[in-house]
Parts: sequence; C-alpha cells; structure tokens
Amino acid sequence: MNWLARLKKTQMPPNMDATNATETLFVVSVASIPAHIQKTEALSPAANDPAQVVGLVAVDEVTALVTPQPAAMPDPDRWCWPHSSAMTGREIDTMVERTALFNRRGLAALEAELLADKLVTRDRDGDERRLCLECAHLSGRAGAMRCAQWQRAGLGAPGVPAGLQLVLQRCDGFKAAL
Repeated sequence: MNWLARLKKTQMPPNMDATNATETLFVVSVASIPAHIQKTEALSPAANDPAQVVGLVAVDEVTALVTPQPAAMPDPDRWCWPHSSAMTGREIDTMVERTALFNRRGLAALEAELLADKLVTRDRDGDERRLCLECAHLSGRAGAMRCAQWQRAGLGAPGVPAGLQLVLQRCDGFKAAL
C-alpha cells in the first residue's frame, strides 16, 4: 500500500481543530560553537594549575580578570524633555514638591496638581513670572493670605487678594519657597 492510500484510510480523531491542538512542537537550531566557548588545549600541565597561573600573571591583571567592571547605567531621562514632552526626574520631583506646597496653602489636590503642571511648562519656556503661592514671603491660608514683602511687591496692603495668588506675575519681592 502506497503512502497516499494509507493517508486516505487514516481517520482524524474527533474534535481535532486548531484550537484543540494537543501536540507540542520543538524547534531546534544547530550551529557551530563560537570560538571563545570551544575547548582549548593548554600548552603545559602547569597552565591548568591556578596557583601556578597566578605566579605567571601580574596581580593587577588577576584582579581585573576576577573583578567584573560595572556596566554603565543608562540615563533614565534620555528620552524626556527636550526630546519629548515627558517630564524628567527633576521636573517630577519639583512638581510633587509644588503640589504639596499648594495643598498646604489651601488649594485642593486636583487644583494644586494642575497648577504645578502648568508651572512645568512655564519653567521649560524660561518665563520669569511667578505665583504668590510659590513665594516664601506668603503666609496664612486661603482667604487670609498675607505678603511680608507687600511694599516691594507693589501691593497697597499686606493682604493678598484671592485672585492675585494664582496669577503669573513679576514681583520684586519674590523669594522661592522650595
């Protein structure tokens, strides 16, 4: 019986389809062994003795052979700003600090985060305007904020109006709180 006749007489088991495959296939690749892995013959029996090999090699070379060199760590910010719009590690740290400062000064968490994100863009653009909320001279909580440098800032009184705290402006009395 030839192979075609045997094939026609063979029946497939029931429920045999692509989703019900039960066979495991293995793919094997055969290649030659790289030269640095292949077994090499020693020139002399003394070369196989570690105590004698150390005597033949300088101590610095043995230390270099035994101590692996640490791999250089890639820069985690290499794909961040200015190569993309992603924030660098320093920008993220500054944003977190600003968000915490704005929370302490009475802003809600979402408002504080949105404002801190807006300031990241300001810093990238090189804008020198500041917020009263960023200043070390600002004290108090929302509704009763006071400026210790109100005269240099050009305010008529120590009290800071509610709307002015969130406006980017140039101020002669500004001192960074962070």
